[in-house]
Amino acid sequence: MDRPDVHTLIGAYALDAVDEADREAFERHAAACESCREEVGGLRRTAVRLGDAAAVAPSQGLRDRVLAEVRATPQVRDGGSTRPHSEDASNARSQVWLVAAAVLAVLALGAGALAWTQYRAADAARTEAARINAVVTDPGARLVQQKVPGGGTATMVLADDRAVLAGAGMPALPSDHTYQLWRIRGPQITSAGLGPAGSEGAGQWSRLVGDVQPGDVLAVSVEPAGGSAQPTTAPLVTLRA
Repeated sequence: MDRPDVHTLIGAYALDAVDEADREAFERHAAACESCREEVGGLRRTAVRLGDAAAVAPSQGLRDRVLAEVRATPQVRDGGSTRPHSEDASNARSQVWLVAAAVLAVLALGAGALAWTQYRAADAARTEAARINAVVTDPGARLVQQKVPGGGTATMVLADDRAVLAGAGMPALPSDHTYQLWRIRGPQITSAGLGPAGSEGAGQWSRLVGDVQPGDVLAVSVEPAGGSAQPTTAPLVTLRA
């Protein structure tokens, strides 16, 4: 079977999700390719951050499934056995391995799902960053900027029907609130996605907004965590396309 192009292995290699042949092929290539090495390093750092953000204590359901596997596996007890001691010991070791295998199987399912989720999230973040970069580096891009009450600035960069809305130094929010973007077109107000939540709102952030037409207004309001179907507070800032 033909092996994939080595450059397509970057994401999988960064997450240790390649077989031995692909690993060796990629490492031979990476030894002479600085850009690939840098990209692998960036993806691994992203995966670590995503893993830290997504890390949670094992659920009660996971504990219950492990204990159910233990209960379903016959346990060796002392007394009443007429088999030789060596045979009992061998069976005991076998059953210990069965229990361990059951536990590892449950944990592996969760770990595999998390690794794939992290890979998909990292890939989506790279795609979004590339799209944002295409807008802000467009030679025909137009910039609109406005101060935000309470501090900071909001900046909109427009290129064709795409816009990047960026915040810098805006007020931090309570942990249960988030910034939300809105596209206002005449009387119609539609959500354009969520900005950062909680204290992250005070940092630098940017979001891509599509389908922006001349005369549209992009606005930012403070909403409960998870966002709202319609604004529940007055916009902090409005920027006209």
